[in-house]
Amino acid sequence: MAIRRVIALALATLAVASVASPAFAAKPTGTHIIGGGPPADEPWIPPTAEEQAVIDAKLAMASEVEASSGSSGSGVSPNSFCANSPGTDATSTTSSCVYVPTSYALGTYARRQNNNFYCGPATAQVIINRSRGFYSSNTDGEALPSNYRRQSYIATRLLWYNAAKVRWENTNTIGGTNAYMLTNGLNELARLPSGFAYAVVSTGTGSEWHSKIITDTYQWKMAFGTPVKMTSNSRRLISWRPIVGNAVVVHWVAIRGYNGLWNGTDGPQALYNDSSGAQGGGTGSYSDSSLKMWQLNIWHTARVVW
Repeated sequence: MAIRRVIALALATLAVASVASPAFAAKPTGTHIIGGGPPADEPWIPPTAEEQAVIDAKLAMASEVEASSGSSGSGVSPNSFCANSPGTDATSTTSSCVYVPTSYALGTYARRQNNNFYCGPATAQVIINRSRGFYSSNTDGEALPSNYRRQSYIATRLLWYNAAKVRWENTNTIGGTNAYMLTNGLNELARLPSGFAYAVVSTGTGSEWHSKIITDTYQWKMAFGTPVKMTSNSRRLISWRPIVGNAVVVHWVAIRGYNGLWNGTDGPQALYNDSSGAQGGGTGSYSDSSLKMWQLNIWHTARVVW
């Protein structure tokens, strides 16, 4: 059941500043926000009943993954869980069960973001391309036929309706991408499996976060968007250079897989694509601590587009 609607609600405050200046340029006094990630005070929009049903089904799958793998550090045995597995009979106890390996990676290819606030469109482009069968390694987001849609077009489709301002807003309008914009754009442009839709959900505990990675990437074969926040005093993604001064980076990345099962240490890895090659980071495929990624997300909005 693909959900393709745009949620209407007022945008309280979209605190994405300095979108016209290049990353790590001369910084004004006070906090200097870099990037096009969601604002820390992003409002919560309750899902509709239809959306909640999809979310509940996916969360049930993730709970089974967590129960089977959790913090055991060992592989998930075949037939360890069956219900709610995509494409299977939920009442089955043997033949339709799913094996969850200790590592898995989707064949996604990074795209370089067009400017310093297009991390949302670049992240969406990676996810959309994979779902539509576009596997070019060309990092140019405007190149056709390397991409299903140009990155500049995708930016116009990451939108929502701002009732307070009585207008439609997209990435270009506000100089960034909030989670509901990314959700709406993905549900419109990506090819979605039956029973799957993207939604804004709580990241949860570290173990729940890692189980969400397994559920979307291995079971559903879909990448998803995760926002992070980094400063000079925080940990940073391996794809980023040291952050200096009073800069605060708010940034989207596409989660494409995992290596290892959750055990609460930096050992298990989250596999992701970054788009920030000209903005202080790198453009490509990376592997970094799943614990670190979770911490950088929890420190920000504690939500994912999943």
